[in-house]
Amino acid sequence: MGSFINTSADIATNATRAYESRTQGILQRNRAYQQAYGLEHESAQNNYIAGRQMLDYRARQTAAVAASRAQNGASGFLASGGTKLGVEASVLDLYARQIDQLGTSAAINDQNARAQANELRREGDTAKSISDIRAEHYDRIAKSQRVARWGFLIGDTLSTAWQMQLQYNLLGSNLKPSATK
Repeated sequence: MGSFINTSADIATNATRAYESRTQGILQRNRAYQQAYGLEHESAQNNYIAGRQMLDYRARQTAAVAASRAQNGASGFLASGGTKLGVEASVLDLYARQIDQLGTSAAINDQNARAQANELRREGDTAKSISDIRAEHYDRIAKSQRVARWGFLIGDTLSTAWQMQLQYNLLGSNLKPSATK
């Protein structure tokens, strides 16, 4: 009977381990997905900020070009050539380069954040799969122990019955009166 009880306790232990393993996998996956969402959300905020900065640079560029044209116009000479146009072109070029660098940087950062988010999701899914495999292992052990438990019960019952029969036969033969000899 002890084997039956011990096996029942082992079954409960393995069922608990399977449940815990599944729960841990779900928690790990959810944590990874939350981190991935956080990265993507932060990236979206950074893109918004970069977009606002590019608009600000564009406004500054327009104002700088207008100031350059106004200065050129105030000199009284035509701005159709020479260094005056060169100054205007260099102002345009300076701001265009800054806007381009800001856009490229924002795109690269966004791409990196999305790649990291995908990697986090993949790690979460892998952790969930591993915990499911572990849980399946514990479930299989518990299932085989359920079958073995009944075998232990039958074996213990037969063993006890045999021992009782043996004791009855031994004690029964000693209780026979000796006068019948």
